[in-house]
Amino acid sequence: MPDQDKLRGLVSMDDHRGEFSMGFDPGSDPSIVLPGEGRRSGGTSGTARVKVDHADNRSFAIVESAPPAGALGPPRHIHDEYDEAWYVLDGEMEFSIGDRVELCGTGSLAFAPRGVAHGFRNPGPHDARMLVVMTAQCLQLVEDGGAAAAAGDRSALSAIFRRYRSRMAE
Repeated sequence: MPDQDKLRGLVSMDDHRGEFSMGFDPGSDPSIVLPGEGRRSGGTSGTARVKVDHADNRSFAIVESAPPAGALGPPRHIHDEYDEAWYVLDGEMEFSIGDRVELCGTGSLAFAPRGVAHGFRNPGPHDARMLVVMTAQCLQLVEDGGAAAAAGDRSALSAIFRRYRSRMAE
């Protein structure tokens, strides 16, 4: 059996069965999500398909996002309790994480740990596609704040961010 202390924080231990899990509740249904499947979601950067959903009581969420050319994405912000990672599947995305700004092409990964200011955009001229892995509650923030961000309503967006222990960086 693996050393439980080394795995703490990476996986959770099911005390009843002595088994490890990766964010799935004991007894929950595993899933396979095929291309084109998943719940549709908006956000600020185009259409997305939620592949692993926060509504299923998961500890993380996975979203396939398709930001069109020129999509501005969210304003730079900080999550006090949430992590996010983006893997670029197609096209190019510009990520601003901490003090670093980088144009990332297909196969690039960007990671913003909790407490670090970040944002992203698709500078164009082509559409992009990326896989986003985030803490489950972060997806709730994205979905709740998407309409306010798209409308440019920083006041409403700031209130939503506060509710999810997050804030604007600038």
